[in-house]
Amino acid sequence: MNKVIYNVLNEAGDILKKKYLQGQSAHEKQRWELVTEADIQVEQLIKARLGEAFNGDGFLGEECGQQIGDSGRVWIIDPIDGTTNFVMGKPYFAISLALELAGEIMEGYVYNPVSNELYYSTKRLGVSFLNGEVISVSQTANVADSLVAFGFSAKMTAIQRYYQDWQVLFDSCRKGVSWIAPALTLCNVARGRIDVFVDFGASIHGHAAASLILKNAGGAVFNYDMTEYSYQSTGIIGCASSMTDSLKGL
Repeated sequence: MNKVIYNVLNEAGDILKKKYLQGQSAHEKQRWELVTEADIQVEQLIKARLGEAFNGDGFLGEECGQQIGDSGRVWIIDPIDGTTNFVMGKPYFAISLALELAGEIMEGYVYNPVSNELYYSTKRLGVSFLNGEVISVSQTANVADSLVAFGFSAKMTAIQRYYQDWQVLFDSCRKGVSWIAPALTLCNVARGRIDVFVDFGASIHGHAAASLILKNAGGAVFNYDMTEYSYQSTGIIGCASSMTDSLKGL
């Protein structure tokens, strides 16, 4: 793993872990979307460190927007994937960092500093890692045997939409839960803990890095309507490849 990236993620992760243990207040960017000072501080730190190491690279940040570079490379940053969890004391959040070049995700990194879980993959390597160990998806093939996560919080319109779109999956899976940190949840599909993740609202910042990690762990990713995946789209479905036929048949 690139030592520059490793050091940046650890430095940013130390800040997040400290602030998480202290407790952080938040304000709304817009209705139902929280942001903290830690989001902004971590994103600015990552941009500064990577800007020093990779002169000319561009950035697309969840909080600070786009910065155009001249190298053709763009770093896609979500400083806290799962800000709500971070604010409310649930240790299920992560830094998500992806490298895009010529319309493709070339590298992906997702780091939970509380659990010290660092997932990563590169297009060149073609495999995915958790703390240096190769990971792979589950072999679950049937909806009735599947563990499923849906990306919603206590918002009735979202719950109703998921249930309308995925009623059979809700009613037939072995267990379904709501998890609102797409990068980390897709990585849990990649390591075989979960069989399916469905999120109609996940942004490019939240799923770009994890999509590569999941694909290189043997998984499959789709847009929310089960069409061919684009990292630029809003929404994602990620699953063990063995679940693809069952999901498309619903």
